[in-house]
Amino acid sequence: HNVTPASFFKPYNPSFANTLKEGREELAHFHAAFDASCGDSHYNCEELKKLSYPSPFRLPIVIDPLKWNEPADEPLLQMLSDGTYNILFTGRMVPQKKIEELLELFCTLREFLPQSRLLCVGSFNPSDPYCKMLTEKREQSTYKEDIHFCGHVKEEELSAYYRTAHLYCSMSEHEGYGVPLAEAMWHQIPILAFDAGAVAETLGEGGIIFQSKENMRTLASLAAILLTDTTLRQKVIDAQLERAITLHKETVKKSYLSPLLEALHFPIKAETTK
Repeated sequence: HNVTPASFFKPYNPSFANTLKEGREELAHFHAAFDASCGDSHYNCEELKKLSYPSPFRLPIVIDPLKWNEPADEPLLQMLSDGTYNILFTGRMVPQKKIEELLELFCTLREFLPQSRLLCVGSFNPSDPYCKMLTEKREQSTYKEDIHFCGHVKEEELSAYYRTAHLYCSMSEHEGYGVPLAEAMWHQIPILAFDAGAVAETLGEGGIIFQSKENMRTLASLAAILLTDTTLRQKVIDAQLERAITLHKETVKKSYLSPLLEALHFPIKAETTK
């Protein structure tokens, strides 16, 4: 599933950065111990291939939309359904996710859409140097009341965030796969994401992908259009749903897992019906 490059953590946590560096170095020495290898994206498979792992096989992460059939947190659902545009990001609050750039994008977006809020959902450690920096940036912002670091949440709360989101935005610069992107597609949330790692591969023909962060006003105006242009929103959502179907557990099982097990001569039990 990939090991984050140490360079992202070096300015904030040199000790952990060194652990990541050692991890990537050790990975290069393990290839002879395996008869087979797989990655959950072509991006990850290419890394394994460069390290001499045997014929890396792509095995995407399974996404089961049925998990979202459980009721969402009702009070949170009501609170977020107040007519404000909800811009969502889900994932760990760590350096490679570039949350500070997401804050910058949101603050620029507020010039176009005053009635909007940013929801960053994922583990947040207040004592972590990177998280401290984010907290300082939020406190310095004119729009700090509408920037929410929600921390780790329960499944029913996460469901409420997804169900009320109007736009999913990612500035992340290292994604080995992009599970939150797949989840956002299932929830029919238009996606605006920076083209890094396996982001484009995960989204396929879905979402809006950009290659440059140089002009935040341009990105913010694009976000505003995705939020307000109903025709464009629907086109993006439709394309994302087509892509999401290919990530369904049954599709993955048929297209990827069964051929892999056959290639490994692994016995596959026949399914029986009564």
